[in-house]
Amino acid sequence: MPVSLMPTLLLSVMAIAAIMTTDLSSHRIESASPVASVTLSTPADDFSRPFDAVIHLTLSPDWYLYWTNPGDAGMSLAAEWHLPEGFQAGDLRFPTPEKIVHEGIVAFGYYDDLIILCTLTPPAGYRGGNRDTIRVDLDWLVCSQSCIPGKASLAMALDVVPARRIAAKELADRFSRQAPGDLADAGIKAGTAHATRTDSGLIIQVPLTKSVDDFYPETIHDSVIDHKRITVGENGITIPATPYEASTIVKSISGLAIVKGKGYRLQTRVEYQ
Repeated sequence: MPVSLMPTLLLSVMAIAAIMTTDLSSHRIESASPVASVTLSTPADDFSRPFDAVIHLTLSPDWYLYWTNPGDAGMSLAAEWHLPEGFQAGDLRFPTPEKIVHEGIVAFGYYDDLIILCTLTPPAGYRGGNRDTIRVDLDWLVCSQSCIPGKASLAMALDVVPARRIAAKELADRFSRQAPGDLADAGIKAGTAHATRTDSGLIIQVPLTKSVDDFYPETIHDSVIDHKRITVGENGITIPATPYEASTIVKSISGLAIVKGKGYRLQTRVEYQ
């Protein structure tokens, strides 16, 4: 799997795509951006109940986008929804990322393409109409030997034709195969994590009933994680972190335990020793 040079951020270069699409229509970005296309779609045909919107970005070779925790550098994709009255958008759901390491710098991200799902919930009694439209503004950072910020505005009318629903379902099915599972699915249980204060910050230890291959942490509020010093072993996971303030209390740890290339969601509370 390719490993790109970590980013030297080129803020002078902005890949901006102003995109207005309907349903699954794909837009080829007219710039030097390595993000070749961005689409918004849905496999749903009933908009009176919660349904998934599917965001799909395709990339040029050797470029990658970031996970929710980008790692030591980078920026996760962000979405701002503009929905019909009464609709609500859930959190973005990302597939399991790759770990990208270069010269001791750790990132978590995706080569080739990225499929993101988001559940949209209509108001009670919603019956829909052909004029209702879902819109979303996206911001991202795509990296290889350098990094380029980009953005796109997408729109999807809630009158998706069957052929486009089929294409959206294929993307949603691919996402399901790449999505993290529950830790119990791997036959693993996590105990309460224990944090020990040191001169340089915190050492957080998460006990597990079985060993894992790696651990990709979610960000810790008001703290910096030393990703390259995370270790896994028979006794569980060890995570070094440095809070911004000495008084900061880390209450929980979450992330993905990696077993044979698949991610499993882990979340546990933290107690101090």
